[in-house]
Amino acid sequence: MSNNVIQNKTTCAIISFIIFVLILRNSLYTEASPTLHLLLSGLRFVSLGIFVLLYIRSPKKIDGIGFWLILYGLIIGYSTITHQTDSPFVIISIGCDILLIWGLCKLYLTSYGQYILQSIIVSMSFCIYINFILLHLHPEGLWIVDNTSYYLLGGNYNQMGRTIIPALAIAGYYRIKYNKMKLNYALLVICSLFTLFFVESKTSIVGILLLLTFYFIKSYRLRKWLGLSFIIFYLLFQLVVVFVQQDLSDNKHITYFVEEVLHKDLTFSNRTGVWTKSIKLIQESPINGYGYQSGSWYKERLEVTTAHNIILEQLITGGILGLSVFIIMIIAALRKYSMHPDSAMQFLFLGLCTYFFMMIMEVYPMTYIVLLLILLYNTKKLAADESITQETKSE
Repeated sequence: MSNNVIQNKTTCAIISFIIFVLILRNSLYTEASPTLHLLLSGLRFVSLGIFVLLYIRSPKKIDGIGFWLILYGLIIGYSTITHQTDSPFVIISIGCDILLIWGLCKLYLTSYGQYILQSIIVSMSFCIYINFILLHLHPEGLWIVDNTSYYLLGGNYNQMGRTIIPALAIAGYYRIKYNKMKLNYALLVICSLFTLFFVESKTSIVGILLLLTFYFIKSYRLRKWLGLSFIIFYLLFQLVVVFVQQDLSDNKHITYFVEEVLHKDLTFSNRTGVWTKSIKLIQESPINGYGYQSGSWYKERLEVTTAHNIILEQLITGGILGLSVFIIMIIAALRKYSMHPDSAMQFLFLGLCTYFFMMIMEVYPMTYIVLLLILLYNTKKLAADESITQETKSE
């Protein structure tokens, strides 16, 4: 066996290990299990040490999205420090995860792109399947805290979508691009739907059905127009419902969608009240926000642990400056995607759209948002012929 083959297998093992640790950390609810939490935290710092050694051995220039990520981190870091957070390690933890995702893609996406995608899909699928099994064994949840059931995947049932949506988007991209892992995708869809129906997460079900609709539509042009329509709807909804908070009761179509499809009232399960309080909170520190704060900090001000809206959350965390850089990151990723579009990457883009649709009502980890943006930003590398990967394996 040649040294090149040994080196190749070692690199694959390192990639798999780091991705597996990252996915478990950002998908599983570990707060109620100190042992699991410490284990994954420790493995993450081991992963970080390995990555630093790899990066020193083969340093790469910071690309466009890397620059904006650094600037975003500096803004959030400054806000966090100046507002004296009671959770100072949160920003370090999130920063480490994002650094690992960006670094792995920067170092290996050209030669190991297909393998990186496989590792992400397998890791996310593992989390979803384990949670699916535990739902049968513990239908009331693994933990009960203050009369609230918490599950392994995401904890709260509304947070299960934070892993399920990107898992289906990335696995669907891989299925379309390489025509592989067909059985896994079918099982992933079935388990995801069953899980969300079981816990009665209506909003997440709508999100999955929306994404699956994009998947089964084969026309590139039709999906393109649906994506454009989706963006327009998203912006209008944010403006009218979240920020202006216009009374929707007179519109029978919106009333039907909210009450009969989403099974919510027109306050979106009291989210309108949270949005109003969030806007008032933002007005007190509009430029750079408050940085990362603990759940108790949010509860004291909003009576919930997040703003339940990604735009408001960004404004609370980083103010106008943080939101501006966040938007620039999205534009940078979409610009790269638009330069090298294909049918598979188009589905991944629609997966990002679905993710943001879900985040009208929820707030998901920044790590998975960045993961989808980085994949879109590297459309050219991922769209390259897979012979590059085959050549690397044969070295």
